[in-house]
Amino acid sequence: MRFKVHTIRWLALALGAVWSFGAVAQSGSPGAEGGTDVGGTAVSVLQQDAEAGDVALNHLFRLELARRLGRGRGVLAVLEWGRGAGLQVDSPLGINETVVAEPGISLRELAWVSKHRKGRLCFKAGLLDLPGHLDVNGRAGDETTRFLGAMFVQSPIIPFPAMAVPGLAVHHTFGERVTLGFLTAETGALEQGTGALEQGTGALGQGTEAQEEGGARLRPFLGLEAVFHAPGLRAGNYRVLFWQTAVAPEDGDNATGASDVVHRGLAFSFEQELWSALALFARGGLRHSPELLETFLAAGGTLAGGPWRRPDDELGLAVGGTLCRDQCHDDRSHDRWWPGTLQAELFYRVALGEHWEVTPGLQWVHDRRPQETSRHLWVAQVRVKLSF
Repeated sequence: MRFKVHTIRWLALALGAVWSFGAVAQSGSPGAEGGTDVGGTAVSVLQQDAEAGDVALNHLFRLELARRLGRGRGVLAVLEWGRGAGLQVDSPLGINETVVAEPGISLRELAWVSKHRKGRLCFKAGLLDLPGHLDVNGRAGDETTRFLGAMFVQSPIIPFPAMAVPGLAVHHTFGERVTLGFLTAETGALEQGTGALEQGTGALGQGTEAQEEGGARLRPFLGLEAVFHAPGLRAGNYRVLFWQTAVAPEDGDNATGASDVVHRGLAFSFEQELWSALALFARGGLRHSPELLETFLAAGGTLAGGPWRRPDDELGLAVGGTLCRDQCHDDRSHDRWWPGTLQAELFYRVALGEHWEVTPGLQWVHDRRPQETSRHLWVAQVRVKLSF
């Protein structure tokens, strides 16, 4: 999720002020462990709609800056620059999560980080990337490395805001098995002066743009998370999340001053390494509102290339789908579950060196909403990545 910065000057002043404050704080702390860490990723994605023959090329550059202000304290900034709108297809699910919402420079996260109790207790406050805190999966969550399909990168039914928002995140690890987390954020606070807050409501495609006259409307987001770490030699994480937020009403209702609609739900995200070369993942959830009940499930796995003497290569396969009641469709005459959308993706990541990799892949999307216009979509893709 990205917070669009309207002027480069504003962004430069904000980052400069943070870094200057960091330098002053560090100089005033004798013996502090300071320094700056810099990392970056450059990605280009070429995709083609096999049916229509349309081709699109987009680019993404991500820069991560971390300023250490002492032991367990620092400032983190993540910036992105994107070019290219991506492949335009008639699908409620995204097929390329590296595409920036609007071309140009954007700020993905800018936050103060503080760790205590030997790193077991962590606070983060500032402009936060909510999916990066609440919808994490080590095997399917980084669109620059593995899957590109939206359903596999993050939950399609949690209405995350389309930009970084002010918030506070707290995580505490108990022993070696359990981590509990809490996050609160204000998703409506940045509407004033930025034009619109785009609420992506996932597979149903009911995103709206709202701007309140005379000020922004407050829309709190609350998340409670529990993470269970698998014991033994094989790494595994099992996450359960409860979330609640307010979503803007549809345009017609918003014009009459209608109240926001409260959405809440449960989500899970599992990842487990079976042996050194094979790992599996699954994610799913349920969303409920006064007029909506939707669920989804996605699962897949990755296989490292060790068996064919390419240990740094990786093969990945994932499938997923959504189900919703008749409110998702035009026909509301009877109460039953309908399949909404189905998505599958296959990729093979070829490591060309320590910093270069090429990943050809194929996606399939079946949109069954509404059934009379149901269609299949095949997308061929190639991703090139440079990291440092």
